[in-house]
Amino acid sequence: MTPDVPESRTSELRAVAERIARAFPDVVEEVVLTGSVSRGVADHLSDVEMLLVTADRLDLAECFELARNVGLVRLDTWGSQGTEVSRVFGYYDSVPIETVWWPHDFAEQSVEALVAGEQSGAADALSHGVALRTVGLLAVWQDRLRIYPDALAAARIEEAAVTWGRLPPNRVPDARPAARAFGVGRVPLQRRDASAPDRLRVEPRVAADDQTSR
Repeated sequence: MTPDVPESRTSELRAVAERIARAFPDVVEEVVLTGSVSRGVADHLSDVEMLLVTADRLDLAECFELARNVGLVRLDTWGSQGTEVSRVFGYYDSVPIETVWWPHDFAEQSVEALVAGEQSGAADALSHGVALRTVGLLAVWQDRLRIYPDALAAARIEEAAVTWGRLPPNRVPDARPAARAFGVGRVPLQRRDASAPDRLRVEPRVAADDQTSR
């Protein structure tokens, strides 16, 4: 892979996402591009991941209908059903598309929880998100997520340090820069919040005892 591949693939996939975003009706207030495309590191294996914030709660059938109307085909879903969150997967011009649908009130409550310290991949997704359609929500959320209380940041970094063996407990010299390095509200990589708009793709960890048997 040449160095310019991620940039060119990112541009291609972002163009697809922008066409989809323009096609949604006004009930979709905010369209946030997330994942590798929003970070500018997409490659030939990447899909398009988007968070869609709607004025009111839509059931899964309504989300499927809207997705179908903008051109997605071979529709499917994943994760828990019957919650505030709906998830629709499909293809647009052979490009895999993942959409996560949040009603406006639920989105605001979710951001409140993230600011309060809830651990979820949604914080990282929103922090790196790109608004393709907006009523101003993402900009406000990103501003709020940049303000991370010192005590909470220190607790999160200590948890991560103990989990991964990077630092001994109670030895976090500067919480805020460390919080930014680890990602605001980031969960340990072996877990994934299914309601988050950004999937975490990692290789399974192998315990030290398992390594010796290889």
